[in-house]
Amino acid sequence: MKQSNRTTLYAILVVLMLPAFYMIFNTGNPNSLIRPLVPNPEYDFIVTLILTGGIAAVALILTSQGGSKFDAMLKMNRGQIKKLKQQGRDNDFIAKDFLYNLGYREKKGFVYRMAYRKIIRYIEEMDREGA
Repeated sequence: MKQSNRTTLYAILVVLMLPAFYMIFNTGNPNSLIRPLVPNPEYDFIVTLILTGGIAAVALILTSQGGSKFDAMLKMNRGQIKKLKQQGRDNDFIAKDFLYNLGYREKKGFVYRMAYRKIIRYIEEMDREGA
């Protein structure tokens, strides 16, 4: 996805989030700022659901498009990973070495574990493709 499209989607996300947060805390309030747009307070909950549905849709579009930069880095280093596999290195060593070179010096934390698992899956997928 182009960067300009991504920026536009983020702007739409912000535009949807501001009234949604306001609506969450002012649903049913007869003195709400949205009374000129929605005169009947009974419809506040429906408007809130529509706004949050729009937020969810935009968020799904943003997260599903393309791959992450992390995936791109793995693809760029595919040759190096193959070379390490030919040298007899195991998946664990390759994953930890990759993370170390990315700057993850401490082998703990949620982000480290998620990245580690993603690298292992990528290497296993490479192994299946090569077999």
